[in-house]
Amino acid sequence: MRKIQLLVAFGLLFLLPQTSRSQSGWFKTFTGQIDKYPFTLHLHKAGSSYSGFYYYQRIQQPIYVSGEDTSAGPGVISLLAFVPGAVDMNERFEIKADTLTGLSGQWKSHADSAAKTVIAAVNRDLSPRFDFVYTMGDTPLRPKLAESPQASYYAATVWPSGNSAATQFVRRQVASFFDLKIAPVAIGASLLQLRNHFLTDYKKDFRDVPDSDIVSFPSGYTMTQDQSVLIMYQHAQILSLASTSYSYTGGAHGFGATQYVAINPLSQKKYKITDVLLPAGRAALRSYLEKWFRIQYKLARNSSLEEAGLFENKIEPNNNFYLTAKGIGFGYAPYEIGPYAMGEINIFIPFSELKTHLQPAFAKLIAQ
Repeated sequence: MRKIQLLVAFGLLFLLPQTSRSQSGWFKTFTGQIDKYPFTLHLHKAGSSYSGFYYYQRIQQPIYVSGEDTSAGPGVISLLAFVPGAVDMNERFEIKADTLTGLSGQWKSHADSAAKTVIAAVNRDLSPRFDFVYTMGDTPLRPKLAESPQASYYAATVWPSGNSAATQFVRRQVASFFDLKIAPVAIGASLLQLRNHFLTDYKKDFRDVPDSDIVSFPSGYTMTQDQSVLIMYQHAQILSLASTSYSYTGGAHGFGATQYVAINPLSQKKYKITDVLLPAGRAALRSYLEKWFRIQYKLARNSSLEEAGLFENKIEPNNNFYLTAKGIGFGYAPYEIGPYAMGEINIFIPFSELKTHLQPAFAKLIAQ
């Protein structure tokens, strides 16, 4: 939840009036080292805001990052990294990024830790290549009111370039996140249409509400919709995407969650858990999820999961998973297995734990 709320905060800083077109940011993959440890950063830029995922090559557990340009100027970026289970101990990047060459700067495990050197180059070897397109806007409900509530909208997504079968397949997967039945050649016009529908419907839904009701309860007539489709991990035969969303509809608080999908662009196939794990591995998933939840949340082996805040003393696998070449991660929305206050729960299981349970074809694929 923290990551989505922070994303919303950055988005609201740069909301613009309704315009006639979507806007282009950029997506880049940087590979290099933090201190002596090889890492990869998938970074998406929209205006002066940034979001994405980074991981160490040895583990390949994607960690969400978000931030913005600093007062030092464009391309001088401050990022926070949200490590699952590390409450209030966010990692920090202070970097200078050049989209043609690479980035350099510093990384800290937390605000008061010693800084480590970061250096990375732009990776141009990955295919397909992606653009990053976004649109944003807001509209007041009653412009004549001095402090009118408003509706705010933000949508952003990676979008593959080219015309190959793999590109067309990836476009269909991305389009499905936005409930688009047909994947367009260019996504910008579709995002713009979604934005305009949202803002128009907002005014239409509340057009008969008296001004007095709005003035007495403005938060009840405030609406926000945020959605971003980001790359978590890219490999020749594994592309993991994350669709982060946040909405506020006038209640006590908003709601945010992340939907994951793992696909194979080459075979044009969406991975199912049966493609990854043998029957015995699928049967053992619950025990592995519970084990790695305990590790991430520093919970003793003999302690109940409820002591960490979960609703029950068990964690069942769901279908909301992503893949890297070295592990599988499961995402749980607020209220799914724990209270709203716990936010999203993300549990990553290394394949080193599951190596005897991997489907032979998948084990061969990730070994390449």
